Amino acid sequence: MEMHAGLREDYDRSCGAAVVFDFCDKVSLEGQAEERMFPLAVTALDVLAAADAADVRALVTAFLIKAMAVQGYRPQLAGCVHCASEKCGAGFSIEAGGVVCAECAGEDEAVVPLSSAGRSAIGALMGARMAEVAALGVPDEVLDGVARLVRTFVQHHLPARMKSLGFLG
Repeated sequence: MEMHAGLREDYDRSCGAAVVFDFCDKVSLEGQAEERMFPLAVTALDVLAAADAADVRALVTAFLIKAMAVQGYRPQLAGCVHCASEKCGAGFSIEAGGVVCAECAGEDEAVVPLSSAGRSAIGALMGARMAEVAALGVPDEVLDGVARLVRTFVQHHLPARMKSLGFLG
């Protein structure tokens, strides 16, 4: 009965859990098994229930990156999403779902700024197990930009608006 009690006892953790539930609600179809999404959501809730309030934003951002990957929207970080050039650094294409080079950035209206530290943080958040996310120590100023980018990316690709993202600031 006390499963995930920590989510009810803390406002920040409750807000984080709301994002997990909201995302799952938006991507799940009634009667369809979610073999990869459900375990990810349960793990995220387990970790959030015991998390420090200061780690909630990083955990939710990591969950959203991983959940988007499960849904087929894995951010491409290895090379320009348009031309595969390794000289990326001009930003991230929300529409195409990956980093872009300077040449392609001018042709893509959906490019948002992404620093090299932000690019590294997305890769680290995507690659880490949920239980390891807090230990990554992504600096607040980097996490701010990454969280904004991920929220925009999610809102662009999901079929319905996630109102819970507003709780995260």
